Amino acid sequence: PGDHRWWFHVACSPLGPSLGLLDQGAAIGPWAQDREARIPSIEAAGSTIRSMVEQSGMARAVEELAGRLVAHCDSGDVLRLRQLVTLAQQYELNRQPRISDFVRLVREKRVEKPRPAQVRVMTVHQAKGLEFDLVVLPELDSPLVRAAKGLVALRDAPGDPPRAMLRFTAAKRWVYLPKRWQRALGEQAAGQMTEALCLLYVAVTRPRHALHLVIPPTATSKIDQRTPAALLYHALECTADPSEGRQVWFEAGDRGWCGGSAGMGNEPSV
Repeated sequence: PGDHRWWFHVACSPLGPSLGLLDQGAAIGPWAQDREARIPSIEAAGSTIRSMVEQSGMARAVEELAGRLVAHCDSGDVLRLRQLVTLAQQYELNRQPRISDFVRLVREKRVEKPRPAQVRVMTVHQAKGLEFDLVVLPELDSPLVRAAKGLVALRDAPGDPPRAMLRFTAAKRWVYLPKRWQRALGEQAAGQMTEALCLLYVAVTRPRHALHLVIPPTATSKIDQRTPAALLYHALECTADPSEGRQVWFEAGDRGWCGGSAGMGNEPSV
């Protein structure tokens, strides 16, 4: 709020009128020289931003502000705005997201400007909405759901404000809690599992023609861990020994899909 240099830049931008920093058609010259005159508008703009973050979350607030700028940007700036929104979505996963910390992250983090390439490396979140001829998925031996942390809210309905909060605890201790808290903890755990399965679905549906799953050997021949690898092993009814390396668990489709136009219409290979 006290940075008058950035006040000038934002006030001159398309965000100025919408944040109340400058009225439409107003002359900025005389007002810029009067610091006392612009302090109320700076404080009001800061309150507007904080309210947006509190009510909608960091990612949605950044997306809304970026949406007001898109019409005034060229293709390069639009790409950078999209990267900013993606960064906000990733940052929002933090337990206690703060605006000042996000600003520091944006200033310090280096985000590559994507260029056309035959091979692209990205997270599953970044791949949402995209398609590729061939997709390789590694690291499928990690847990489907990480150990939950933070607080659990007790609500009458999903959209209602919380009536009480409880620190998350391990499932083996749920039996000592009242039924309403057991239900709240169970609903949160179920939501996390649903989100993990949705993310796995996104991952395996990105390829147009070929999907390759790379899974390291397990410690034993019994694969019963809560991992994407174990889920896929049993869903595909594999019979191979998962503890032995350099073997194919499951294969289907046409290996020569990329050999010519005739193979492009065949089913994806796995």
